[in-house]
Amino acid sequence: MLTRQLVGLWEGILSYLHPHHAHCIVCNRPAAANSRIPGLCSRCTAYIPWIRQPVCRVCGRSIDCPDCRRSTFAGRQFTFNRSAVEYDTEMRSWLASYKYNGNEGYSAVIGGILKEGYYRMQQEMSSFYREMWSPDIITWVPASPDRLVSRGFDQARVMADELSGVIQVPSIPLLMRNRHTVKQSTQSRRGRMQNVEGVFSYQSQATDWLLHIAHTKNNRPSKNYFPLSKRMDSRDTCIRILLIDDIYTTGSTINSCAEALQQAAARCNIKTEVFSLTWARS
Repeated sequence: MLTRQLVGLWEGILSYLHPHHAHCIVCNRPAAANSRIPGLCSRCTAYIPWIRQPVCRVCGRSIDCPDCRRSTFAGRQFTFNRSAVEYDTEMRSWLASYKYNGNEGYSAVIGGILKEGYYRMQQEMSSFYREMWSPDIITWVPASPDRLVSRGFDQARVMADELSGVIQVPSIPLLMRNRHTVKQSTQSRRGRMQNVEGVFSYQSQATDWLLHIAHTKNNRPSKNYFPLSKRMDSRDTCIRILLIDDIYTTGSTINSCAEALQQAAARCNIKTEVFSLTWARS
C-alpha cells in the first residue's frame, strides 16, 4: 500500500514539474500541450497538407476541378466549399483511426485542423465581402442511424459542435437523413449523384430556427421559436448557414443538403446562403 502511495506521489510531482508535455497521437513522440494542433508533435504537424490557396473557387480544391465546370453543376444550391486539408494517404489514415476505429484521441486533432480551415475561410471571405465574414448558424451532414450504431458517434456533428464552441455560433441539427446509402467512396461520379438524390430533408423545427436567427439578425425582440404562422418579410436579411462534413469529393452530398436547407428557407421567406466547410478535399 505504501509503495502505491509513493508511486502516486512521484507521478504527481512529475506531472507538476512537466505539465506542458504529452505524447503525439500519431507517432508517440513528446508533444507540447499548447501545440498548434492539440495532440500532435511539431513533426507530425509539419506533414499536414494544408490547402492554403484554393485554385477552384467553387469547391476549394488546390488544383483545377473539372467537376465544377460541368453545366449540370451550374445550378448548385450552395455558394462554395472550402476544405482544410488535402485528403492524402496520411490524412486518410488519421480519419480512419478516428471515424472507423473509434480512436477518440484524434478528435482534438480533427477539430484543430478544421478550426484552422475555418479561419482561412473566414479570412478569404472577409476580403471578398469587405467585412468580417462569419456564419449565422452551423449545421452538419447527418449520419445514418446504421452508421451511428456502428461508430457510436456522428463525426460531422462532433466537428460542428467543437467549431461552434470556438467561434460562438450556434450549432443546430437542421437536416435529417431519410434513408441509408452506400458509401460515396465506392461509387462513380454519376452513382454518387444518384446515391444522395432525395436522401436529405430539413428537420421539422428547421424553419423555426431560421426564423429565430432572422429575427435576431434584424434586432427584433423574439422568443426561442416562431410558429410558421408568424412569417416575416425577410427578403433584405440573408442568413448564412455553414454546413460541416468530413470529406468533399464531388459535392453531391453537400449540394443535396444545401437543397434541403434552401427549401426550408424558402418556406418561411428567408434569403439564405449555404457555405460548406469540410475537413478534407479528395
